[in-house]
Amino acid sequence: MPKRVPGLKAPWRPGRELDVVLHRMADGDPSLTAIRLHSNIGDNGVKMLSAMLHASSPELSAVYLSGNDITNEGAGHFADALRDNDSLTKVHLGRNAIGDDGVCALAEALASNTTVRELNLCENAIGDQGVIALANMLKVNTTIERLSLSGNPTTHDGWEHFVDVMDDPRTVQSWALRELDGVDLVEHHEQLKLPESLAALDGGPMPANPRARSLAEARQNSLVLGFMKEDAAARSAVLGDAEKCALKAAADEWE
Repeated sequence: MPKRVPGLKAPWRPGRELDVVLHRMADGDPSLTAIRLHSNIGDNGVKMLSAMLHASSPELSAVYLSGNDITNEGAGHFADALRDNDSLTKVHLGRNAIGDDGVCALAEALASNTTVRELNLCENAIGDQGVIALANMLKVNTTIERLSLSGNPTTHDGWEHFVDVMDDPRTVQSWALRELDGVDLVEHHEQLKLPESLAALDGGPMPANPRARSLAEARQNSLVLGFMKEDAAARSAVLGDAEKCALKAAADEWE
């Protein structure tokens, strides 16, 4: 007869893979530096794992939970754990079913978290509300270096808000963010006042293959992020040079 776990609506017990991890966490196993679970642990599994994360070993620095049938409920439990966890640096929650409510909870927790450097939320169900919450979180979070949001049903309105946050030099200057996967920032080159050299990928169009396009956008976004973090004088100089070249080309054409 399965043992009833307090707080769960129905008898439930973790699968063998999760059970081993939970026991190692309970024992304070110092060799447990990363958790990798790919066994559909679901929201109940995340709830148990998150409860252990509140008092996890400082050696535990990465949690990979991609493809585990996690929904908004599980993301909420994980967010609660992030509020007082100071050891995790990598959090991968891709290929789940996390929507706006779950991402809003994660964003709220990450606003005060100072250790997570890598956040992967690719291929979930994140819409505009979730992306806007993440953009607002990045106004105050100065730790995250890599953010992956590819494969989510976010619309242009959501990304426009993200770009609005980037357009604030005070925010961008404080970012550790150096890699962004999931939005083509070059589409907003006029709003971000990007030089022409950054407004195209190697002088050609983006590849049609979704995976190749995602990688190309991530590379391009890294260049854009680097440009946005330059001080205002350096950016003006780059733009000024570009405008001078354009004027010279126009003059040459006129002659």
